[in-house]
Amino acid sequence: MCWRTCLVGARHAVPTPPFHYVDDERFKEYNLFMKTCDVLVNGNVDQLFTYAIPGKFAGKIGTGHIVTVPLGSNKITGIVVRIGSKTKMEKLKEILNIKYEIKVLNENSFGVIKKTSDYFLQNIGKFCTKLIPLSGPNYRIEYNKISNEGASKREKEILALIGKRIDRKELLSHTTRPTILRMIAHRLIREIKTLLPCRNDTMKTEYTDFSSLPESNSPIYKMGTVFIQRSPTIYDYINKIILNNLNKGRKTLIIIPQLLSHQFLVDFLKSVYGNKICFYSSALSDKEKNISFHNIIAGNPEIIVGTGDALFLPYENPGSLIFLMPESPHHFHYDSMPFYNTEIVAGIYANEYSVPLYIIGKTPSINLIPSINSGRTRFIESGSSESAFYFLKSKNPYDILTKQIVSEIKSDMERGKRTLVIYNQLGYYPFVKCNNCNTIVSCPACNTPLTFTGKNNLYYCQKCKKYFTIKKCMNCGSNNLNFSGTGIEKLASQLRKEFGSNNIKTISASAPLNIKEISRYNLIITTSFIFRDLYPNKFHTIIIPSIENILNEYVIKSEWHFVRIAEYLKSFLDPGGKMMVQSPIYYDFIPYLTSGKTEKYISYTLNLRKEFSLPPYFHTISIKISGNNSFPDQLYKKLAKYENNSTKVSKSNCTIVIKTKKLSDFIFLKPIQRKREFRIYVDSEEYL
Repeated sequence: MCWRTCLVGARHAVPTPPFHYVDDERFKEYNLFMKTCDVLVNGNVDQLFTYAIPGKFAGKIGTGHIVTVPLGSNKITGIVVRIGSKTKMEKLKEILNIKYEIKVLNENSFGVIKKTSDYFLQNIGKFCTKLIPLSGPNYRIEYNKISNEGASKREKEILALIGKRIDRKELLSHTTRPTILRMIAHRLIREIKTLLPCRNDTMKTEYTDFSSLPESNSPIYKMGTVFIQRSPTIYDYINKIILNNLNKGRKTLIIIPQLLSHQFLVDFLKSVYGNKICFYSSALSDKEKNISFHNIIAGNPEIIVGTGDALFLPYENPGSLIFLMPESPHHFHYDSMPFYNTEIVAGIYANEYSVPLYIIGKTPSINLIPSINSGRTRFIESGSSESAFYFLKSKNPYDILTKQIVSEIKSDMERGKRTLVIYNQLGYYPFVKCNNCNTIVSCPACNTPLTFTGKNNLYYCQKCKKYFTIKKCMNCGSNNLNFSGTGIEKLASQLRKEFGSNNIKTISASAPLNIKEISRYNLIITTSFIFRDLYPNKFHTIIIPSIENILNEYVIKSEWHFVRIAEYLKSFLDPGGKMMVQSPIYYDFIPYLTSGKTEKYISYTLNLRKEFSLPPYFHTISIKISGNNSFPDQLYKKLAKYENNSTKVSKSNCTIVIKTKKLSDFIFLKPIQRKREFRIYVDSEEYL
């Protein structure tokens, strides 16, 4: 076949070849390579798809562009990963449309996505959602004057109005769109489009005075991973890292669990760096998040503060990554679609971009401890706090406000000291059951047990975040309901009767939290929703009246989590302050916390984890099937063949658990998630 009639995608002729001639077959292969591209499609798939580039898009499509492509009988959005493919197929489907000509992917960011996909055994197509914006770029459109030569009388009036530059909205208040277009065509005015900058003024600021912040004397390391123990000096340390990067013309990425979980840090950065900083989080409105996305893609902000999804965006010339470790179950570092652990992805990002990783937290995570012990991760200690830990033994788990706790609160109130009481149960009565038919009062939408709020027969669903008015049993119609248990509202009511209501504040997930506002109260009663950065708040006493109430929370799966939370809360105690926990059970961790020897408990925990083949010595792969379905015997038999000294496989009705040292042996499992009933979780929270 002559090179002049060679077709690409069976429709478009190739461009004229260079000055020298080449063999027909070689040129055909070269032509097919240059006129194809590999696309990451937005779907539950684990491969790239090759498409032909039509002639009308020649030279317009580039790496990172968002395109529309056919997949089966559907039209789907995808991202161009590379131009040119080694595929030998000649009849390829063509790209249908260029959706956005913006570069949402580069070589490093694709490396982060690919390695995250392989580590957590997630289909790579699911990560496409992290890179596709809600809409196109938001522009500020202005007009400036070019010339008044040949302008009509009316056009000269408009030109006089424009002056040097005028905003489109203001200009349209004086004339019409057709007139503007005509003036552009006659080269009287020019349209100027500039990307809308990130707006930080829409975020509420609570703190403005940062003059009392202590300075940090810790060194700034230029490579590797560093764990910095949380203390008031971290704000100055973060500031020094940022300044170091700015002096070199490099960017700083700061990852936090949630935008509202570190209010003081956010306010501090806004006050110091103003418009140099950009926030990226689902806590922003859709428009604000879209503006932030396009500014990051364009490379405008020098400092980016975001949640885990910000790790997958493309960055040019990054300087360092700062990761504020989540201490709270409400800010756990997991995402369900696709599933990943932000701490692990932070390490992948730092390796891919070759930048230093600074991890800030009170206690290292279970994954990080071996790295610190081996010296691969540097450890910067903040020093021990001058506080005490006390264990109170109660008669049963339902005995909450014991005489010892009430006496301690009374002592603090009389001396004007501040007390924080953490009881993780919403509402007034957490359990409501019909005495007639024994049916638990549950949410009509999701069947989750409802919590009685104590106000106007209102019941609250913690899953749907909705209130319901219920006067009788929805099953049998009886109004003979049994209310049991103690919620935070009942606890607060009892304390208000004891001490009055003027100096008591109740905080929960159903009420907004203002970190600065709570400094006005001496007694704070709250749920685990309070597990966030409370700085600069300090307390003389922190009380957890029921350890079981915290341990039984759906995301607190182990005693190790409780120890981390206890150590974190101790950082908000006054010098000489104390933490008190209560339970009828004397847990293994109690003597370690009481004696202040948490490092020995860590060693004890690691030995147990090694014995039971748990992280960080083994990876756990949980394959779950939805509903009442059972696993195919063929799949279990295939997995059982991998059992050896470093791999163990166990099975229950709806779950297969694999404990292994080599995740790469099980990459073949990724495609089974194309069936919606299958989900895979690697090192999920119950094993950490």
